[in-house]
Amino acid sequence: MKYIKDFMRVEIKKDQNLTTEIKTADGIKTLDLGNIYNRLDKDYIPEGDEYIPFKGKLIQKPLALGRKATKAGMTLDELIEGCTVYLHHLAVNEDRLAGEDEYHLSYPRDMVGSITSNIICQIVDGEIIPTFDWNLFKPVEQIHQSSTIIIPEHLKQKKREDILQSTHLSRQLIKEGYAPGDTFAVREQAIYTIKIEKVDYIAVRTENILANTK
Repeated sequence: MKYIKDFMRVEIKKDQNLTTEIKTADGIKTLDLGNIYNRLDKDYIPEGDEYIPFKGKLIQKPLALGRKATKAGMTLDELIEGCTVYLHHLAVNEDRLAGEDEYHLSYPRDMVGSITSNIICQIVDGEIIPTFDWNLFKPVEQIHQSSTIIIPEHLKQKKREDILQSTHLSRQLIKEGYAPGDTFAVREQAIYTIKIEKVDYIAVRTENILANTK
């Protein structure tokens, strides 16, 4: 089967472990965030309020992109078939089941008129590569334990969550001269906490980055 105009084929193991750990007064607690079955049940409520993206393998990328995705600047050259991918938690539903553990999913995601990628990142030769307009940052508590980050005076009154240090940047920001390790002010409501390869990150789309604070 070949897909055209935005759709890709992804293998997702349904028994993957969707849990997260939090620090409590009694020590580390593991929260059950559910598996692919109960995550798709509208009546299921996970213990934690974090969302963990589905982990899968890109079997086949789209043969072409639709007009909206192309106009937004999305391309297919950065997708590598056979790589591990992390998908937005809303990307997967049982209506898209294409076979045993395989789904046909849209690569572009329309966020109320703004196009982004349903793939947040790929793992290429052990390296995390953000996809399209996604960027990854250190969790807030790790940033503020560092003595090397200088926050400008005009940003000190902002909530801590707004100042993030980058770990992996999109192609666009790298082309503009930014590099991993740079700090940015971002829209607080756009912060998306995820776990990739068992490490916590914050994912933010480029359009939700307000300023570079270095």
